[in-house]
Amino acid sequence: SALPADHGVKRGATFHAPAHWMGMRFVYQTLGFLLIAVGVPLFWTPLPFGLVLIAIGMALVLSNSDSAREWVRGKRQDHPGFNDLMTKAERVTPHPFDRILQRTEIN
Repeated sequence: SALPADHGVKRGATFHAPAHWMGMRFVYQTLGFLLIAVGVPLFWTPLPFGLVLIAIGMALVLSNSDSAREWVRGKRQDHPGFNDLMTKAERVTPHPFDRILQRTEIN
Protein backbone atom coordinates (compact mmCIF):
# COMPACT_ATOMS: atom_id res chain seq x y z
CA SER A 1 0.00 0.00 0.00
CA ALA A 2 1.11 3.56 -0.63
CA LEU A 3 2.46 5.65 2.20
CA PRO A 4 0.57 8.82 3.11
CA ALA A 5 2.06 11.97 1.61
CA ASP A 6 3.46 13.13 4.95
CA HIS A 7 4.82 9.67 5.91
CA GLY A 8 3.58 10.36 9.44
CA VAL A 9 6.14 13.14 10.01
CA LYS A 10 4.98 16.63 10.82
CA ARG A 11 6.46 19.43 8.72
CA GLY A 12 9.25 21.18 10.61
CA ALA A 13 9.71 18.24 13.01
CA THR A 14 13.25 17.61 14.17
CA PHE A 15 14.77 14.31 13.08
CA HIS A 16 16.47 12.44 15.89
CA ALA A 17 18.87 9.76 14.71
CA PRO A 18 18.90 6.47 16.59
CA ALA A 19 21.69 6.15 19.16
CA HIS A 20 23.57 3.50 17.13
CA TRP A 21 23.85 5.96 14.21
CA MET A 22 25.62 8.42 16.47
CA GLY A 23 28.02 5.68 17.57
CA MET A 24 28.80 4.77 13.99
CA ARG A 25 29.38 8.43 13.10
CA PHE A 26 31.99 8.56 15.88
CA VAL A 27 33.64 5.38 14.56
CA TYR A 28 33.74 6.75 10.99
CA GLN A 29 35.09 10.13 12.15
CA THR A 30 37.80 8.45 14.23
CA LEU A 31 38.75 6.14 11.37
CA GLY A 32 38.84 9.15 9.02
CA PHE A 33 41.19 11.10 11.29
CA LEU A 34 43.44 8.05 11.67
CA LEU A 35 43.63 7.62 7.89
CA ILE A 36 44.52 11.29 7.48
CA ALA A 37 47.19 11.05 10.19
CA VAL A 38 48.73 7.96 8.59
CA GLY A 39 48.39 9.44 5.09
CA VAL A 40 50.27 12.69 5.76
CA PRO A 41 53.75 11.12 6.21
CA LEU A 42 53.08 8.63 3.40
CA PHE A 43 52.18 11.44 1.01
CA TRP A 44 55.86 12.03 0.19
CA THR A 45 56.74 8.42 -0.58
CA PRO A 46 57.57 7.48 -4.21
CA LEU A 47 54.10 5.95 -4.59
CA PRO A 48 51.81 8.48 -2.89
CA PHE A 49 49.61 6.05 -0.96
CA GLY A 50 49.18 8.89 1.48
CA LEU A 51 47.07 10.83 -1.01
CA VAL A 52 44.60 7.94 -1.22
CA LEU A 53 44.50 7.58 2.57
CA ILE A 54 44.00 11.33 3.04
CA ALA A 55 41.19 11.40 0.46
CA ILE A 56 39.38 8.46 2.07
CA GLY A 57 39.89 9.93 5.53
CA MET A 58 38.53 13.31 4.43
CA ALA A 59 35.51 11.63 2.85
CA LEU A 60 34.76 9.79 6.10
CA VAL A 61 35.17 12.88 8.27
CA LEU A 62 33.27 15.27 5.99
CA SER A 63 30.39 12.87 5.47
CA ASN A 64 29.95 12.32 9.21
CA SER A 65 30.75 15.67 10.84
CA ASP A 66 28.73 18.86 10.54
CA SER A 67 31.47 20.85 12.25
CA ALA A 68 34.12 19.55 9.81
CA ARG A 69 31.94 20.59 6.86
CA GLU A 70 31.46 24.04 8.41
CA TRP A 71 35.24 24.33 8.97
CA VAL A 72 35.95 23.46 5.32
CA ARG A 73 33.24 25.92 4.18
CA GLY A 74 34.96 28.64 6.20
CA LYS A 75 38.35 27.81 4.70
CA ARG A 76 36.84 27.82 1.20
CA GLN A 77 35.34 31.24 1.83
CA ASP A 78 38.54 32.69 3.32
CA HIS A 79 40.91 31.22 0.72
CA PRO A 80 39.79 31.52 -2.92
CA GLY A 81 42.67 29.32 -4.13
CA PHE A 82 41.58 26.51 -1.82
CA ASN A 83 38.00 26.96 -3.02
CA ASP A 84 39.17 26.68 -6.65
CA LEU A 85 41.08 23.50 -5.80
CA MET A 86 38.04 21.98 -4.08
CA THR A 87 35.79 22.94 -7.01
CA LYS A 88 38.16 21.19 -9.42
CA ALA A 89 38.27 18.16 -7.12
CA GLU A 90 34.45 18.00 -7.20
CA ARG A 91 34.55 17.71 -10.99
CA VAL A 92 37.00 14.79 -11.08
CA THR A 93 35.82 12.89 -8.00
CA PRO A 94 33.65 9.80 -8.69
CA HIS A 95 29.92 10.22 -8.11
CA PRO A 96 29.19 9.15 -4.57
CA PHE A 97 32.18 11.10 -3.27
CA ASP A 98 31.60 14.30 -5.24
CA ARG A 99 28.44 14.88 -3.20
CA ILE A 100 30.54 14.94 -0.02
CA LEU A 101 32.66 17.76 -1.44
CA GLN A 102 29.60 19.57 -2.77
CA ARG A 103 28.22 19.69 0.78
CA THR A 104 31.14 22.00 1.64
CA GLU A 105 30.44 24.53 -1.14
CA ILE A 106 30.13 28.16 -0.14
CA ASN A 107 26.89 29.93 -1.02
